[in-house]
Amino acid sequence: MKKLVIAFVIPLTIISLLGFTKWWYVDVVDGTDGIMYGFPLIYKSLGFHTSKSNQYFFLEFLFDVVCYFVFWTLLFYLIKKILKTIKIRKASTIFLYTIAGLIIILEMLFVVDPTNIFKIKRGFDIEVN
Repeated sequence: MKKLVIAFVIPLTIISLLGFTKWWYVDVVDGTDGIMYGFPLIYKSLGFHTSKSNQYFFLEFLFDVVCYFVFWTLLFYLIKKILKTIKIRKASTIFLYTIAGLIIILEMLFVVDPTNIFKIKRGFDIEVN
């Protein structure tokens, strides 16, 4: 199972978390409405102080990472239980890590902006539309 986690679960967690996450259109109480990102919890929001900034929430992001990791681990565990064996091909592992790496690089281009705000937890209320 350790080889499956390294070969498939980690890159699929990164791809699904950063590449295919849910977008929420929300109204911020005492603020402006906007699009926020993350599932099951919102971990990224538009910044309120400038138009080009983002806010990142660490605890929500960590919770989302754990949820995605557990989901993919359970899925591969069930597949392995049914099929008894899963062949790990080097080409598929390299492909998944390449896609995950490209997604991380693209996301880091936005994260390193000096106008971004990093918070431990989201400190404002929202209403999901």
